[in-house]
Amino acid sequence: EDGARGNAGFVDLGDRTVGFDTFVSPRAAEDLRRAVERFTGRPADWAVNSHWHGDHYFGNQVFAPQAAVIATRKTSQVIAEKVGQLASARQRLPEAIRELEAKLDAGTDEAVRQGFEKEIKTLEIRHKIYASIVPTLPGLTFEGEFAIQGTRRTATLLSYENGHTLSDAVMFLPEDGILFAGDLVFIHGHPWMGDGDPDGWLAALEAFARLGVQTLVPGHGPVATMDDLPPLREYLAEIPQLVREAIRAGKGAEEIESLPVPEKYRDWEGPEVFGWNMGAFFRKFQDESKG
Repeated sequence: EDGARGNAGFVDLGDRTVGFDTFVSPRAAEDLRRAVERFTGRPADWAVNSHWHGDHYFGNQVFAPQAAVIATRKTSQVIAEKVGQLASARQRLPEAIRELEAKLDAGTDEAVRQGFEKEIKTLEIRHKIYASIVPTLPGLTFEGEFAIQGTRRTATLLSYENGHTLSDAVMFLPEDGILFAGDLVFIHGHPWMGDGDPDGWLAALEAFARLGVQTLVPGHGPVATMDDLPPLREYLAEIPQLVREAIRAGKGAEEIESLPVPEKYRDWEGPEVFGWNMGAFFRKFQDESKG
């Protein structure tokens, strides 16, 4: 119940330390900060935000101002725009929990029901921890590539646009072949696609193959290798196709959002996200048809 909600990590470059993402709560970020100091003997010098979703930057306050918080320019802009929404989000959470409870009561698909139960618990925890969050924006930004050199290794930050979000940062350790991929990589979990673009996302995954990556640290799910990416690629390409097929069959928004999770993805984490993705692409295609 510490509000981690995903993966974050840190790298000892020899004379400095870089953290990658700061979790969704100050409490979880405190655990990460203590781990950094325990293993390296010094505080973090840098904290990278992979993108603007709260589960990757709400712990910034724990690292700043001692650590330089860095993100892509576009990510920093969006975080700045979202800061004012935190107070309203705190107020909306109780109603969001009630809506999920209603869907849980009405649901018949057991996998989706379990997903709603998990999400309700997550929102209840989030409601408790949001009061402790002091929105902390990145103090530094970059575009394209930014290298942080140490005496032992280098951490190279790379940005990819229009993938999981409009701008995603990853951290590559060329000497070790390790890539901290943020939410551009999900392993055995349904990725939220509503803030991104599948074509740009797939292009980013192809770019990873050219880096010589040996080990992937995903934003959510277990540590993996490039050989674990085909199911994610298939998912990213299939969701829009499933929505288009449903629209051609005359299905409406609620029906499309309630379609069962395909069997090959049924044991993935976050089955409720499948419905969210279907609904997001339905709305996107409807907007395109009106335009």
